[in-house]
Amino acid sequence: RPHKNEPALIQAFAKASLPDDIKLVFSGNPTESLTQIIGKLDLQDKVVFAGRIPEAELPNYYRGALGFVFPSLYEGFGLPPIEAMACGCPVAVSNAASLPEVCGDAGILFNPRDTHSITQAIEQLVHQTELRQALIRKGIEQAQRYDWQVFAQKIEAELQKVVDTLEG
Repeated sequence: RPHKNEPALIQAFAKASLPDDIKLVFSGNPTESLTQIIGKLDLQDKVVFAGRIPEAELPNYYRGALGFVFPSLYEGFGLPPIEAMACGCPVAVSNAASLPEVCGDAGILFNPRDTHSITQAIEQLVHQTELRQALIRKGIEQAQRYDWQVFAQKIEAELQKVVDTLEG
């Protein structure tokens, strides 16, 4: 989906100064256009598509990650960063839509339309150990502010907006 901004993330990852063992892992499967970008940037060994990840396995992916980068251009709410924070995974998210509010000061914010900004956020997550540890602590606290009832209310409000738009 174009609003997920995956091409910009791949391009930013390619520019980042990172250790050789760092990989970029996506859930789902690549589109043809993503495969072409990965090939053009010679990242076939550095970008992994894990396929559809069962919900019960998501926490293991978050816990095993050095960081979670979410370059979305639009999100109604932004559940994946909260899931990552709840699992002790530091996050870097787009400064668009609801994401700054959802993450508060528990994540690195970047401009999703600027690959240099995304690259800097990736490098901070990888290279700044003290920052990463602080984000983990803050992220766990931030995630505790949300519970399923809050999610249900926010999702219901978003769905109501869609219904109102369709009826209006």
